This record gives sequence, structure tokens and C-alpha cells, in this order.
Amino acid sequence: MSTSTVPSPLPAHTAHSSTYTSYSTYEAKARLSSLIAQVERSGEPIIITRHGKAVARLIPEPPAPEPEEVLAQMRQQAQEQRIAYDWQAVNEPLDAEAWGDGSTGAP
Repeated sequence: MSTSTVPSPLPAHTAHSSTYTSYSTYEAKARLSSLIAQVERSGEPIIITRHGKAVARLIPEPPAPEPEEVLAQMRQQAQEQRIAYDWQAVNEPLDAEAWGDGSTGAP
């Protein structure tokens, strides 16, 4: 493991600081579970190197949006594009004709 104070090789929107931790591919393979836990805890990326050159990065997964946020965004986009939004129609099961194969679509 090495800690570097050189400019991060990460794009500006993903770099958290100019100091980052790097591991060789050999070290990363041997410690992958603990490196994942470290990224989860700290939120800081880890650089994986091969022969001293950065070749990959281990970054935290961004939090998933709340379903309510996704629905609100979809409603807003529908309004902006002037798409009619009918909640009842969306929730009604399709009839056999709509499925085209004779099934009802019901579980």
C-alpha cells in the first residue's frame, strides 16, 4: 500500500482530495474484501496500480434514489413533455387482447 500526495488520477467530480491510497494489483487481490469495506466506511476511492501506473479505481456506489423521488421526476418529465398521466390506467391489468398471446397477465 502507498499513500500518494500527487494529483489524483480521478476525474474532478469523483476525486475527494489530492491524497489517495493506492494498492498494487497483487495487494488488492489479496485484500479485496477489506478494501471494499474501507471504501464503504470512508467514501474515498482506492487506486489500483500495475507496475506503479494507475489502472483501476474502487469507488463507493452512490446511494439509490428513493422511489418517491423517481416517481416525482417521472411525473415532472411527463408534464414537461405534455404526456397525459393517468394513475388509474397505469395500474389496471391488461386484457388478453393487449398481451397478444391469450394470457391475462395476471399472476
